[in-house]
Amino acid sequence: MDAPEGSDAVAKALKYTLAIMFCICLIGAAVLGLVVLFVNVLQ
Repeated sequence: MDAPEGSDAVAKALKYTLAIMFCICLIGAAVLGLVVLFVNVLQ
């Protein structure tokens, strides 16, 4: 059951895109948490 070469490339690209988006979301959440913490400490 071999998938065509094209769909395999698309699946790989989709996996990489999802992984990158997940990393960006994690970094964004961490930065947001730090900013909130910093603001609370300053007040």
